[in-house]
Amino acid sequence: RMGFEAHSRAFHTGTHMEIIDQRRENRAIEQGWLFIYLGWADRKTPREALAFIERAVARRLRDLGLTVADLSTK
Repeated sequence: RMGFEAHSRAFHTGTHMEIIDQRRENRAIEQGWLFIYLGWADRKTPREALAFIERAVARRLRDLGLTVADLSTK
């Protein structure tokens, strides 16, 4: 499982929100989730952001002993 996060300053800033985010993410990690974080600056370099996502997905597949073909629904 992979999740994508984009934390905005409006909703993810400050001690209270950081605690909420951390607890939510830690619960998800315990269930096997891997998060990829994209920030505001990534919109300025979408090719780099996409390349990073592709590398992260490829690494996750390798770690799980899977290939892209294994992801297709039959």
